[in-house]
Amino acid sequence: MKKYVVKKLYKGYASIRDYIVQECLKNEDGLVIEYEGKIMTIYNSQLKTFQLHTRKFISKFNNETYELVDFKFLPDEENKKQMRLF
Repeated sequence: MKKYVVKKLYKGYASIRDYIVQECLKNEDGLVIEYEGKIMTIYNSQLKTFQLHTRKFISKFNNETYELVDFKFLPDEENKKQMRLF
């Protein structure tokens, strides 16, 4: 599992750079997103259903372009509580 720390959310979504997601898919690995001490685990099968932005962004450091992938941030402990209700 690859760990990625998010500093802020936008309307409840964590934005991850596409090359990080592509690396996880290539290695058949999952992604762990951390935000303010809360953890969200995304398994490899779930990574295939991501939503890309249509806009390309340019890195400040090496002028390479990337896109963002948005994931609705639902911490693991909240997901478990919801699953128990069903």
